[in-house]
Amino acid sequence: MLLRQKIKPPGQRPDAVKKAVPAALKSGQYPLCVISQPFGSGKTVFISRYVREHGIQVLWYNLDSTDNQEYLFLEYMEYLFSQIPGRNPQRGVTAWGGEKFEIPSPERLRSLLGGASEALRAGGERYCLVIDSFETITGDGINAMMDQMVKYRPDELSIILITNREIPGFLLRPILNGECLALGGETLFWTREETREYMFRELPESGEDQAGWVYGQTEGWPAGIVLLTRYLRQCAGKWDWDEIFLNTYLGDYLDEALSERGIEGDLWEFIISTAVPRDFTGEGGMAALEDERFMEHLHRVFHGNLFLQYQEGIYHYIPFFREYLVRKCAQNRKQEILSRLLTFYVKKREYIRAVRCGLDGRLTEQLSGLLGLCGRELLREEHLRLLGEALDFLEEQEVEMDLESLETAAQYAYAAGRYSRMESYLNQGDIQFGKENRFSAYRSLYKAFLHLREDRERYGTQINNALFFLKENGLAVPYLREQDREALKELDAEYMALEQKSGIRLLVNPFGTFRALLPDSGKALSWRTKKGRELFAYLVEMKGKPVERKQLIKTLWPEEIPDNAVAMLHNMIYSIRKELSAYHLEGLIRYQDRRYSLPVEMIQQEFSDLEEISRMVEAGTAEQLRGKEERFERYWGRYLEDIDNQWSEELGNYYDRIFEKGCRLLGDSYLGEGNYERAEVFYRSAAQLDPYSEELEEKRLECYRGMGDYRQMKRQYEAFEKVCIKDLDGPPSPVLETFYRKCSREAGKNQ
Repeated sequence: MLLRQKIKPPGQRPDAVKKAVPAALKSGQYPLCVISQPFGSGKTVFISRYVREHGIQVLWYNLDSTDNQEYLFLEYMEYLFSQIPGRNPQRGVTAWGGEKFEIPSPERLRSLLGGASEALRAGGERYCLVIDSFETITGDGINAMMDQMVKYRPDELSIILITNREIPGFLLRPILNGECLALGGETLFWTREETREYMFRELPESGEDQAGWVYGQTEGWPAGIVLLTRYLRQCAGKWDWDEIFLNTYLGDYLDEALSERGIEGDLWEFIISTAVPRDFTGEGGMAALEDERFMEHLHRVFHGNLFLQYQEGIYHYIPFFREYLVRKCAQNRKQEILSRLLTFYVKKREYIRAVRCGLDGRLTEQLSGLLGLCGRELLREEHLRLLGEALDFLEEQEVEMDLESLETAAQYAYAAGRYSRMESYLNQGDIQFGKENRFSAYRSLYKAFLHLREDRERYGTQINNALFFLKENGLAVPYLREQDREALKELDAEYMALEQKSGIRLLVNPFGTFRALLPDSGKALSWRTKKGRELFAYLVEMKGKPVERKQLIKTLWPEEIPDNAVAMLHNMIYSIRKELSAYHLEGLIRYQDRRYSLPVEMIQQEFSDLEEISRMVEAGTAEQLRGKEERFERYWGRYLEDIDNQWSEELGNYYDRIFEKGCRLLGDSYLGEGNYERAEVFYRSAAQLDPYSEELEEKRLECYRGMGDYRQMKRQYEAFEKVCIKDLDGPPSPVLETFYRKCSREAGKNQ
């Protein structure tokens, strides 16, 4: 006996969301249509509304598993076609429901279609045959008959087939030939805006966050949205998946739907296993499951409308369905799958996916090692939340981190504003070194950025020092906030403006204590060691000429070269560059072709005309020296006085001789002209270097005599006499004494 419910169109039901009918379906240009959507998509409601609103004469057949019997399928088809005016039933047996055909099925079907075609042409009307729930058909016989029906379908009869599985094979050729419209994918899935409108209508107190969460979990699946909205109405906004599956019948609904699909055995194990990771690639899934039939199962699930999505090489289940599936998987199986997948992603250097696997599987050991391996990749704005989750988990598990993980953790803590945790991580790393290291550099850098507004000069210098250390040691700059990067640009611009203002970046005074000064502020550079100052002074003295490393070592240690001289030299150069880096001058010491040099155009000595003066003195031309005579009015000081080395001693002696000789030349020149006052100035300066010279003393006495200042002459001689007795154990020579007596008698006569 036929069941009328199976051949009766569904009653009119309101759509929760009224989806627009695709223009291609509405136009009627396709005689065949298949709508392949997951269960719960509203396929039946959608098609029934479509035929009703468009006034289409419809023959509706609701299939179930019993319709796999060919005779029964034909009985229903005969009855449906008998509803066409002018068409009478043609039975192949004497009564409805017979078990055997007197007429074989193919001939009987063709006869049935032929009769329907005659009646349709005679009546001049068009009909639409809707075959619903075709996923229940598993027999080859029914599929063969449907193939015949598609081939021999009357022109006046269109066919719509509804299924929640893959598109049947007999429709593939018509689809390729443009004769069949395939509505798949998410044709009936709701948009984000449709989800929002539905929720605001059904749950007025819901907000944008709730609507966004529901859409994100269902990706627009209608049944899921309806059930989750009901759950939110009951739970007052608290989201808990265990509660959802228990209290919304969503779990029961999925259980029943999957049971009807007959999913079991290896395929069921495949589905729950591939739901364990948040997403997977074909290659990654095979590595995680180690399943020889992986691709076969993947094809069945993807084309079987089981909520498996695919985009740009990545598969993922719609979140609600994944949450349902993972609750079917044992914990040890989850960890096994995620551990394999994590290993796969690490080999592929897909570290973000690997970290997610580690977190989802609570794989403590693997996750800890992973952070050290890929921490820098995680230190991006879009991944900071994931990194924070991983660090919180490891801290909760009381995992002892390695240096690389501590480095990552400290940078994350700074980015997240957790400064006490940052300090803790940096201390844990710093304590393992005992000297300047990347952790101490990070601390200096981060603290300087945090306090930069308080003292720009001080903390700007600290920033440059820290960055210099990292650069010199081949270490990457740690994570910086946006405001840090902007501050760095401003500091760089300030130093660039200073550099453009003047090409001279350092002023050097080599006489007395060696000093290097910043031209604008007059601030003197500090030296970490005496040897470091000596090294810099030597490079200054070379006036831009490159010096080989061996020569520098011999110069710095002329008597005995230390075993670690090369390392000491590198440390000195590093310390000098670090000091210079505070003022963006770290590039001042140049290294090229294994030789070191200082750019002469960027360094100016306080006595910039020293070489010119030296040449004049060596030439013995007093007339030219007159243009530089102010240089000889006071002693310059000992050249590199505070540097104790053979090369500096030789230079000191040389420039002392230049000074003394220049003073004598100028004194003699003015004495010859009778300009006793100017002559005495230069003789007095020369006497600072040769205080026991009777020749200079005699000339000074002569100058006082020439000026008529006999009282000063007497004081000068008596002072010289005391020095000789004290330091030389005797009075001046008879020659000088005689000259003085002679001058004294002249003084008496003049008085």
